[in-house]
Amino acid sequence: LEAGSQRPVSDAQILVVGTQAGSITNAAGDFVIARVPAGTYTVRARRIGFGATERTVTVPANGEARLDLTMQKA
Repeated sequence: LEAGSQRPVSDAQILVVGTQAGSITNAAGDFVIARVPAGTYTVRARRIGFGATERTVTVPANGEARLDLTMQKA
C-alpha cells in the first residue's frame, strides 16, 4: 500500500531476503510467494518511484503467512 493514500502499489518487486524467492505485486497490490519453508524471514519491497521497505514475517508450519507492506513515495 502507498503510505498516506493507502492505494495499492502494483508492479512492486517482493523478495525474501537471502533467498531466490520472490514475486511481483498485481494491480490490487497482492502477491504470493510459494514454497517458503517455515521460519522467520525479512521481506523487502522495491519499486521505482518508492523507497524500499522491509518487514519481518514468520511462516508457520502450515506454510501460510500474510503480510501488508506500506511504501513511501520517493
